[in-house]
Amino acid sequence: MAKSNGNGKAKVKITINDSEYEVNQHRTLIDALHELEFETPNFCYHPEMLPAGNCRICYVNLADRRTGECSPQLLTSCTVPHEPDMKVWTDTDAVLKGREAVMEFLLLNHPLDCPVCDKSGECDLQDFTFLHARSKSRMVDTKNQYPVRDLGPTLKIWQTRCIVCTRCVRFLEEITGTGELTVVNRADRCEIDTFPGVPVDNPLMGNLTDVCPVGAIIDKDFLFQARVWYLQKCDTISPDSALGCNIVLENIEGHVKRIRPRRNDHVNGHWIADEERYNYRYISDPNRLTQPRLDGNGNANANGNGNGKAVPMREVVTAAAERLKRYGEKGELALITSAWATLEELDVFKQLAQALGNPPLAFLARPVVDDIEFKAWTLYGDKNPNRAGVELLLGKKCTEKEQEKHLAKIVKAITAGKIKALLVDTSIPTSGTIPYALPEALVEVLDRLELLVAIDILPGPLSEKAHVLLPGACYAEKSGTWINNQGRVQLLSRAIDPPGQAQESLALLQQILGEISGEAPDRAPSAADVFSDLAGRVDALSGMTHWKIRRRGQPLAAQGATK
Repeated sequence: MAKSNGNGKAKVKITINDSEYEVNQHRTLIDALHELEFETPNFCYHPEMLPAGNCRICYVNLADRRTGECSPQLLTSCTVPHEPDMKVWTDTDAVLKGREAVMEFLLLNHPLDCPVCDKSGECDLQDFTFLHARSKSRMVDTKNQYPVRDLGPTLKIWQTRCIVCTRCVRFLEEITGTGELTVVNRADRCEIDTFPGVPVDNPLMGNLTDVCPVGAIIDKDFLFQARVWYLQKCDTISPDSALGCNIVLENIEGHVKRIRPRRNDHVNGHWIADEERYNYRYISDPNRLTQPRLDGNGNANANGNGNGKAVPMREVVTAAAERLKRYGEKGELALITSAWATLEELDVFKQLAQALGNPPLAFLARPVVDDIEFKAWTLYGDKNPNRAGVELLLGKKCTEKEQEKHLAKIVKAITAGKIKALLVDTSIPTSGTIPYALPEALVEVLDRLELLVAIDILPGPLSEKAHVLLPGACYAEKSGTWINNQGRVQLLSRAIDPPGQAQESLALLQQILGEISGEAPDRAPSAADVFSDLAGRVDALSGMTHWKIRRRGQPLAAQGATK
């Protein structure tokens, strides 16, 4: 008998190993076992793909429908539908011997590549061999040998390691719908292969390395780069999509080595696009802006962009505040932020605008391209993580048309000589898989300004023409929140430290605001503090904290104005 668990999902009874439990109603039995944390090994099963049942390792015993006793027949739990009042056994001698036999079969032709395999340390086959396999192999024949092959521009396959679970084939059939892979040959000669002249080449192909449970499909980008047990992992949000895909950013001593998807069924499921997976090299770019510069004094980066005379950050911030205040009092100032700014940065940016007399505001954003619809996933054309946040806090519509309109007004005023000073805060990378270029109309009028204060992360027109340059932090180097295109507030977590003297925009804006208002606190509020205060003033964020939204995010409440 089913009953509700209070959030709309049905609860059903299930008896496992002679103990009774209540569990959510699932599609298959293995899902229920996983929810209750019963150790159920699996290779071919994946929660976002149809059951295949070809690896056979998820064996269980079920109760005989006539007698209610344990049936000796072994069944694969990934293909058994989950029903109310089931009786299941996961630890009988038959189950354990069945799993051991399956593991012996899977390992017959598997090479001992663990010392050189990039999957070592996060390989399901390693783990289940330790738990379920025989201690010694009975294989005496020569193992099958296959050459290492390219599957596509970013992927290689070690066929000798493949256990033919077909996850990769089914991903390309059921998720992308592109179908570049298939199984060829028979029996122990089965191989995963592409169709002639059709390599694996689609915007989601990097996910094949994640669905592969062994070290068969390897990402060329990560090949021989690091051992996974040395990687420091941080759960955060990708900035390269309005969807706000959940990711794990992995680094060694501050150098990002890999980005992988993090499961969030409310947002991206198990997948991310390749343009998000591989867009990290600019974070460790040797040309990153790392030092402040004031009127040409100071080197902005390691390659030198100034006269070499060091300028303390405090002196540069004070100069920026004094000059901005002076032009703000004369009504000759404009401010520009971006759709990459966090809610916390936007809040302080808005307070700064009020302290400067509410000058004209605009925001920068990557251009929107067409969405790409796959069979079971959408790659959104908006590559900006916080358009919704700009709209909520600044009260400005965030369409491209509105963005161009606000920016055009500022450009026109600069051309007419009405605006002589400009503060631009942007962390949109100008290199990477989705490079961004400042609007040409804005670049053309920068030389007309008497004061340009820029917060940026990479060299470009802003850093070259800025009278006051403050090196900022990229998304991997700061904490905060973004609102995705579905209205879900998600937490961005700091994974590494900014290089040199670079700081988060939040800290830089707080320092400038403190200098202007004369009310600089002894300790600047953290991003979590700013968000808590913001949640008390914005109805749509009511009741939220960084702690509450940390793992899965939280949808906006009924839209409300900032108090």
